[in-house]
Amino acid sequence: MLLGEPALDILHELYLADSAMLKHNEEKLAASSSLSAGAAKRWFAVLEREGFIVRADNDESQMARTVIISQKGKDALHNIYQMQTE
Repeated sequence: MLLGEPALDILHELYLADSAMLKHNEEKLAASSSLSAGAAKRWFAVLEREGFIVRADNDESQMARTVIISQKGKDALHNIYQMQTE
């Protein structure tokens, strides 16, 4: 799957959060990626379906599930960044 710019932005944001041991919810992530809530949810669905992210219910809010980057998502970013440096 070829990742588009919004998908890369989302994965990059999640990668940074993971590195800092932080968690993002869907709402916060949509806002930080400059996407509308609807567009962000569609991207989350695609990324989850492809195995790049994992979404889980959030104890604080049923409307904003927690989103984390999967190992496949981390590997994809590593590969992209490695290709850019070659």
